[in-house]
Formats: sequence, structure tokens, C-alpha cells
Amino acid sequence: QTVDQWFNPAAFQAVASGLLGPAAFQGEWRTALLGLTLHTTIAFAWTVLFLVALVRSPRLRHRVRTRRGAVTVGLTYGALVWLAMDWLVLPLSRARSTPPTALWFWLQLLTHPFLVGLPIVGVLGAVSVVSAKADWYPVTASPPAATVPPVTARARRRVMLEFLWFPVMTR
Repeated sequence: QTVDQWFNPAAFQAVASGLLGPAAFQGEWRTALLGLTLHTTIAFAWTVLFLVALVRSPRLRHRVRTRRGAVTVGLTYGALVWLAMDWLVLPLSRARSTPPTALWFWLQLLTHPFLVGLPIVGVLGAVSVVSAKADWYPVTASPPAATVPPVTARARRRVMLEFLWFPVMTR
């Protein structure tokens, strides 16, 4: 079996078309790899944006501490990511935005909350909750070294276990 039998490069070429325009569909695997890299970078940027919001907003941190709050924030964030990409980012690129009358627009709007928003909020919200439970200082605080409580081995194990087992969804 070849890679072409189970993977269609056109999906990632479509992402690369935002940078290269229609020529992205002529580049075969090179442009597909560029599209994969761009897609990963964009997803990472949305994750960092949520992390910054989480660090700076006590209200948001409080909201994601419960399962219901995390799910609500995740679903909302995923929808906002799609709308921002389609209405703000894509028009600035060489790709076309999707009109709201197209079925693809609504499919993306329905899937991004689950495939983008929930994973981002689930992982980062879990880290936020775990760090609060372990009495760690938030990223924005810079206390003198003498006032930082020691992190016990038990707290480290708990952080790893809760992070690995996706704690926001198990509360």
C-alpha cells in the first residue's frame, strides 16, 4: 500500500492555498506538507491565545474548573475559532472564505467546537486546575524564590496523572 491510498493530500493543499493560492494544488506532497505545517502552526497559535487568556483572566480560570464550565467554554471557543478563521484570517490570505450559505460552513461550525475547542480547553483547563490544586503559583506571579512552596513528589505525580487522564472531563 502507498500513502496515496489512505491519505488525500488535497486537504492540506487547501490549507497551503492560503499562502500559495491555487498553485498549492499543483505541488503534490511538498505543498501538502506545507499545509500540514501551516495547519499545525495555526492550531498552536489558537492554543497559545487561549493559554494567554487563561493566565490573564481569573474569571476564565474559575469557569473552566467545573466540567460544565469547561465544556461550555470549549464549545464556544471552538465556534469562535472557526468564525475568526473564516471571517478574519481567510479573507487576508489567498484562500477563499466559506459563505454562510454553504453546507461546508455549517459543518465546520459544528465540528470545530468538538475537535478544536474542547481539546484546547480540556488540556489547558486541566493544567490550570491541577496547578491550582498543587498550590503552584500562576504563570503571571513572580514571587521571590524564598516564598515559593516546595513541590512535593506527591504533587508532581498528581499533576501527571490528572494531566494524562484529562481531568476536566472526569469531574
